[in-house]
Amino acid sequence: MDHPTYALDAIDIRILAELQRNARLSIAELANRVALTATPCARRVRLLEQAGYIGGYATLLDQRAVGLPVTAFVEVRLTRERQEEVRAFESSVRGYPEVMECWAMSGG
Repeated sequence: MDHPTYALDAIDIRILAELQRNARLSIAELANRVALTATPCARRVRLLEQAGYIGGYATLLDQRAVGLPVTAFVEVRLTRERQEEVRAFESSVRGYPEVMECWAMSGG
């Protein structure tokens, strides 16, 4: 997806930092923390979203509280890394709800 070009300034960086600490801040509280009024703060947040700097908002669960007290990193090696095999592996992994993330790594 192409995003419009938008150059960050110091206020944008403060907005991003505050949202990273707490994405549930109201626009009024966010504006207060970055020394803006609500309307220009809301406009900047919308521009940051449209420009792709903010990719979404998420809730982070406490894994122990939801009954998942263990984080495991597992290495899987494919015998072939052709596009078909990689797609088949990705499709298979998606069938396991306990897999939170899957990354392709390179190097030793």
